[in-house]
Amino acid sequence: MSDKAACAFCGKAEAEVRRLATTPTAAICDRCLGLCRDITAGRTAVEGTKPDLVCAVGGKDRRGILVAGPAFYICDECVTQLSESN
Repeated sequence: MSDKAACAFCGKAEAEVRRLATTPTAAICDRCLGLCRDITAGRTAVEGTKPDLVCAVGGKDRRGILVAGPAFYICDECVTQLSESN
């Protein structure tokens, strides 16, 4: 990601957030990761729904619960991994 990386969910630049988790395909800020954690907490994935949806971070389809942002989908597993990484 470049120096001008921004959160794909809220659009805030790296300088505007406490932490911006970046991957080769996407970036998401700490606040949006927190919102995604809140959305996925205690939920269970439903098999067989929308198999064409793919997590933009992990690249796998329907690994778990997908949260839709304006620019990409992120699964609950990737939300957890990015939240825990430094």
